[in-house]
Amino acid sequence: MPNLNISNKRNIINFLAITVGSLLVYYFAAKLGLQFATINKQTSPVWPATGVAACLFYTFGWRATLGIFIAAFMSNFETGLQPAACLLIGLGNTAEAIFGVLIFRFLMQFKKDYGLHAPAIYIIFTITLATMISSITGTATLYLFKIISSDMVFKTFVTWWIGDAIGALFLVPFAHKIYISTALESLKTKLVLKLIGLTLLTSLICFFVFNTSFGAAYLFVIFLPLFLTALYFDFLWIYLFSLQICTWAVMATLSGHGPFTGQLINENLVHLQLFLSGLGITAIGIGGLKNEGLNRRVSIALIFGWILSGLTFYSFYNSKFEIDRSRFAFKSEQAEEAIQQKLKNYITLLESGVGFFNASNYVSRLEWHAFTEKLVKNDQYSGIDSLNVAFPTPVLDVDLFYKLNGLREKDLLFNFFPAKISDNSMKVENPETHFIITYVEPYLIKKNLVGLDLSSEKNRYEAAIRARDTGLPSASNSVRLTLDTVLRPAFLLFLPIYKKNVEINNAQQRRDAFVGFVLAPIIFDKFINNAMEKFKNDVHLIVSFESESSKSDIVFKSEGSPLDNSDAIVRTSSLAGQRITYRWQKASSFEMSSTLLFSLISFLGSVVTLLLAMMLSSLQNLNARAQILAEAQTKEILKKNRIWKLLTDVSPVGIFLADKAGLCTYVNPMWGTLTGRPLKDALGDGWIRSIHPDDQENVSDNWNKLLTGNPYDCSYRFLLPDGNTVNVWAKAVPLTGENNEISGYLGTLQDMTDSVKKTNALLASSRMSSLGEMASGIAHEINNPLTIILGNADLLDNLLEFDQIDRKKSKKYINQISQTVHRIAKIIKGLRSFARDTTHEPFEKCVVKDVLNDSLELCHERFKIHGIKLILPDNLDNTMCFWGRSEQITQVLLNLLNNAFDIANESVNPIDKWVKVSIKLLLGRIQISVSDSGNGIDSDKLQKIFEPFYTTKKVGKGTGLGLSISKGIIELHQGKIYVDKFSNHTTFVVELAQLTEVPRKDLDLI
Repeated sequence: MPNLNISNKRNIINFLAITVGSLLVYYFAAKLGLQFATINKQTSPVWPATGVAACLFYTFGWRATLGIFIAAFMSNFETGLQPAACLLIGLGNTAEAIFGVLIFRFLMQFKKDYGLHAPAIYIIFTITLATMISSITGTATLYLFKIISSDMVFKTFVTWWIGDAIGALFLVPFAHKIYISTALESLKTKLVLKLIGLTLLTSLICFFVFNTSFGAAYLFVIFLPLFLTALYFDFLWIYLFSLQICTWAVMATLSGHGPFTGQLINENLVHLQLFLSGLGITAIGIGGLKNEGLNRRVSIALIFGWILSGLTFYSFYNSKFEIDRSRFAFKSEQAEEAIQQKLKNYITLLESGVGFFNASNYVSRLEWHAFTEKLVKNDQYSGIDSLNVAFPTPVLDVDLFYKLNGLREKDLLFNFFPAKISDNSMKVENPETHFIITYVEPYLIKKNLVGLDLSSEKNRYEAAIRARDTGLPSASNSVRLTLDTVLRPAFLLFLPIYKKNVEINNAQQRRDAFVGFVLAPIIFDKFINNAMEKFKNDVHLIVSFESESSKSDIVFKSEGSPLDNSDAIVRTSSLAGQRITYRWQKASSFEMSSTLLFSLISFLGSVVTLLLAMMLSSLQNLNARAQILAEAQTKEILKKNRIWKLLTDVSPVGIFLADKAGLCTYVNPMWGTLTGRPLKDALGDGWIRSIHPDDQENVSDNWNKLLTGNPYDCSYRFLLPDGNTVNVWAKAVPLTGENNEISGYLGTLQDMTDSVKKTNALLASSRMSSLGEMASGIAHEINNPLTIILGNADLLDNLLEFDQIDRKKSKKYINQISQTVHRIAKIIKGLRSFARDTTHEPFEKCVVKDVLNDSLELCHERFKIHGIKLILPDNLDNTMCFWGRSEQITQVLLNLLNNAFDIANESVNPIDKWVKVSIKLLLGRIQISVSDSGNGIDSDKLQKIFEPFYTTKKVGKGTGLGLSISKGIIELHQGKIYVDKFSNHTTFVVELAQLTEVPRKDLDLI
């Protein structure tokens, strides 16, 4: 019962964790989707929450439904919907995920019906069907609760459905593949580099297509990364790159870039989503094609289909682009004409002022006020800051100014003053004529302008001179108006007044007849905005003045951002004699041609291309399977015959077949090469006659074991006709039929001659190396007995010389000589035995005590000379025996003793110089341990210490062969050699099986 309670608690905690996790994940996905809501607060053409809900239900099942429903309710409630409406929409969102997963799992039971493409077909069908649940429920709810009108029902349904479908189409396959894929585990360095390269390539292509004006027409280039991904990576990465493209495309379209722009943001996103649905279907379909191998023909079909669809899209897009560009060019020309027309209206106003002066011999300030009072208040002249009159004077003297210009109103008191100048380079020094503003309207507002010297500033002065000398209206470059409190561009429009009834055919005549100016300071943004009122939604304009005497100044820029910064029409024109440049661009609200046709072309082009490729792939696979089924048996037989023939003919090993009785029925050419005999000599029992006579009994015994079910694995020699031998290693296995009945035997022969020679050479090299290391010790072993013999011989010679033969002494000397000779003979015998090649000699009974004594006999003196204490086991008897070759075990012990000697000899303190040999029995095995006073071997070296040519000694001190050869010898004796890791000192252990009885001859190791 307690276990049941614990289980229930865990289930409750697990349920709550999944519910809260599902709620949070779906809520944030829904909030993200609502950021793209356009036609109303609840309908978004980008809705990743559908894919998230499907993935949650697919992974966690019914435990995720409560979290999905609550999150859907909350996210819709925050948009201002009534609780009842949120309840219905939440139910639709939840049901969409549930039914989608259930339908997909149901259909997958019949995946064999459509082969490898079944998952792709079922996913697309399921998403198309399941997303209708939420879109129908949501649209109906919004209509019932009067959130949308009847004319918005279809638009809302389409937007909702496409948004849900795209969210599922890109996220469900991607999340599903993450759930089941091992693609991350199989990534290698080269694949990671390719992955990084494809990511960069995809980003560059996305930028080219969606963020440049000239790349939009090449939309179908976007399929290239998907194709390359399919060539190198698993399905997971195909979906990942399609998700990257989808995200990039949505963000670019929201920013007003890419092929699907020019309409309302909702239409743009819906049209984009139509294309992205084709992209998502293609990504899923390519996954199925990847399953079928994505062969060359299918790849060509895909590429050809995309090229054809891309050319169609390119053609239609360019046609649409040219239409939109022509419309825009026409709009910009109309807007430019409106600006010129507005300027003409201003000039007409100035001309009326000039006409007013010409109609009278004298115009007073009050008369000017009466004439202009209504004109300056007219809305069509809203850009004009004031309407003024300026008169010339050669010097700045008030009385002279009044006298020269015939001014009568002495009450018009003023002082001359220059214009405001921010740049000293624009200041005019000592102008030939000063042009002074005298009359201003509206006077009460602009009276402080009276007395302004227009000649004090270069832009004003140049425009005034040009107007005076040409007689034409003249606009100044950009200026800042003196009384304007806002820093904004303006220009002055001058129109000259000449004396009546005077010829003004050239510049000099105009200067002589010049009376003054009617001029108007014009605020540029008011002037342009007033002129382009009808075009402000279509064009975005940047205006700059050009002048030889000053830099180019931007005097006007439309509000907002243009639709595309790179698509501009630049024209240079004249504004009342002033050179001016117009940069026309489409406004963000410019009504472009519908992109629905492009969406349909891109969708149909991608889907039709995929379907054709899938059909081609399926047909090829179907045809291949049919051919395989029709030719299976014949091809199998021919294949086996060819393979057998090829393998046996070119095999580097000999191959033979034998029947149930063991008689040879076939040998390959290599058998003849190894034996040096014709192949026909091997048939029947003829192959046995090629075996070396000394090895025939061993081979026969092993073959008899094969006939009784034991493995056949032995080494022996072939005797060649020229008397030489070839060492071979033979293996054979039985051939069984359907009922496991043995029908014959198959065997192989491998030439081991070179291997045996190399092994023998290594053994000899190792023995010679060991002898070299013991040379000084052996010399002392022999020199000492020789000294004894020489001494005793001298004593005997002395006795003979003095005829003092003492039989007792002589007998003693002779015995010492005899013993010493026997000792030398024993040493010589050990050396001869050690140096002798025993590779091919049979195993025999060996006594451990004798083997150890033989080893010590060759090195004991060496240890003594160098002051190394040799600690030996006590009480060894003759009962501890093993089966093998004593000379080879002596070589192993000598190698270990020499290694221990080298380590111990490195110690400076004589007390620390020792080597210990221990022998004990453990569970039927003889353990021979050789320890030295060293501190052990580093753990990183233990892994390599038995490898050939690896040595820890200094250069010139060792060959690196001793331990590897010792390991081979011990393993040949069915034993093992290793380092005791638990010892505080360097300790090597040799284990050999204890001999309890003499083994049979057929168990000898050859």
